[in-house]
Amino acid sequence: YGDGICCSVGVGSYTVSVNGVEKGSGGDFDSSEYANLCTSDPPTTAPPTPGPSAAPSSVPVTPPTPAPVAPLTPAPVAPPSVSCITVNINIVTDDYPDETSWTIADEDGSEVASSSIGDVTPCLESNKVFTFSISDDWGDGICCSHGDGSYKLYRGEAIFIEGGEFGHHAEHTFFLLNQDTVLVDHSTCAGEVKKGAGDKCSESQQCLSNMCESDGKCA
Repeated sequence: YGDGICCSVGVGSYTVSVNGVEKGSGGDFDSSEYANLCTSDPPTTAPPTPGPSAAPSSVPVTPPTPAPVAPLTPAPVAPPSVSCITVNINIVTDDYPDETSWTIADEDGSEVASSSIGDVTPCLESNKVFTFSISDDWGDGICCSHGDGSYKLYRGEAIFIEGGEFGHHAEHTFFLLNQDTVLVDHSTCAGEVKKGAGDKCSESQQCLSNMCESDGKCA
């Protein structure tokens, strides 16, 4: 008829789609109208792949200069403590105690202990030689003319020096080796009548000189 489908005798229209995509539409035409169904959407262009980026150049970092460290000052070392050994000294005088006196001196001659009567317990340095000296002003000792006096030096139950009968003076040298060993030099007892332990040496280790002669005296 040549008046399309719109709009003289009604409001007609058409729509042409391919795969959901509209290709043409209309209604107001004469005898015919064409819709191009072959057109396609422009190809989708993939986004360009970025090229590798060069890593930023790092600025060289100068390592920090360490602060100077003061050398460690060693702690002061205390000198080793000197061990001492307790020696028991028992002095019983005769009837005239004012006449009696005694001393202990070290190997340098310095007096380290002294008294008159009673029990005394000085602590003497180990590994040293000491000399015990006892005197009587009247010259008759402390036994046995005017009383039964005596002297003894001992550790525990072991008496290593004892006596009482002497004239003006008696002297004994002894060496404190350790807690268990005391050496007595019997050569210092010449002319003295002693009672009990240490009257004569019988073995070399009983002498400071390490030599015991056949007569029982230390060489």
